[in-house]
This record gives sequence, C-alpha cells and structure tokens, in this order.
Amino acid sequence: MTKDDLFGEEGDAMRILVGYDGSTSAKEALKLARKHALAFKGSVDIVTSMEKGTEQEQQAIEDAERGLEWAKTMFSDKGLDCRTHLLIRGLAPARIFLSLPKKARWTKSLSALNAAPRSESFSWDRRPST
Repeated sequence: MTKDDLFGEEGDAMRILVGYDGSTSAKEALKLARKHALAFKGSVDIVTSMEKGTEQEQQAIEDAERGLEWAKTMFSDKGLDCRTHLLIRGLAPARIFLSLPKKARWTKSLSALNAAPRSESFSWDRRPST
C-alpha cells in the first residue's frame, strides 16, 4: 500500500473514509457513505484495522478480508469507486482510525460511532486544499 492509496491526490473529488468492523453500526456507516458517495459522486475507502497479524490471528484476518470484499460490493454494485484497506499496525483499531484523517485528504469520515440515523454530523471535515 502506498501513501497515495490512503491519502489520494490534491484536488480529488469527495473522498469518504469508513471504519468497518462488521458490526451492525458499521454496516449503517456503509449505507450512509453510499448515500453520500452517490449524491456527491465521491469515492470511498473502507478500512478495517487489527492490532495483530500473527499466525494465531489468520482466521480473523481472513474473516476481515471477506468482510471488506462484501462491503466493497455495496459500492461497486452502484458503479462507485471503492478501495478497501486491511491495516495491521500494532495499535488498537480506534487509534489507527482516529489518526488517519489528520494526515489524509478525506472529505468525510464515518464510523460505527457516528453512523446512527439521529446524527448526520461527521467527526472530521477535511477538504483538499486548493
């Protein structure tokens, strides 16, 4: 994975980051991301993060990869650009997810925490500089 895979290019259209762990709330975040991507002709990055990638976690890694492939179909079926990322970096998934938008050029970030129907607000609003 290169820096551009995660951070994109200056001037990109709306890019939406979704933290995905397979939970019901994360699936709601995917639905909200799809709604925004369709409305604004945006692209989506779906991120699953794990602390460890040892041999004992191989089944969990395979499950995460299958989950990401399933999540991607929600966007590819609608003709939307979607990339998936499985990150294994030795940090708690929440720490990785929270640190990414500070460095990236995502326009919107969604997670299970802010995908509830009662909230249309987002944790970050990073727009590409012009």
